[in-house]
Amino acid sequence: MVIISMRIMRRILGLALICCLAWAAAGCSSYNRHWKQATATPAPVNKITGPWEGSWESKATGHKGRLRCIVTEVAPDTYSAHFHATWKKVLSGQYKTELRGRATDGRVELKGSYDMGKIFGGLYHYEATVSPTNFFSSYKSSKDYGEFRMVRPRK
Repeated sequence: MVIISMRIMRRILGLALICCLAWAAAGCSSYNRHWKQATATPAPVNKITGPWEGSWESKATGHKGRLRCIVTEVAPDTYSAHFHATWKKVLSGQYKTELRGRATDGRVELKGSYDMGKIFGGLYHYEATVSPTNFFSSYKSSKDYGEFRMVRPRK
């Protein structure tokens, strides 16, 4: 039987925490670099592509936070949405998902889904209405539901 002292265990846990924080920081710096590139030029006037910023709010838990998104058209009626969200003002995460839809009356109606893993609520489904100036989306999973509200970033 191997016995590990509390001192060694604290060092192992400390190193694991440092590795996790470094991994998270690397992801954030990558997103921030992409965000700076996306906001360096004016957003397209008649398209939904480009940067968005605003907030998300869970109607189930009351949790909320800042939200940024970079939308890229990958095919006709298909968009990649790269989200970066914060909660509790210090925690953040990012993910990319594909949204599909069609243009109607100057807006694009989009639908998509993303599996955040069991610990974060599982499979989320999105329904969004996006104009060149406003991005509204509802979301739901088996454990959560809420809204995203975003506009174009201010210079």
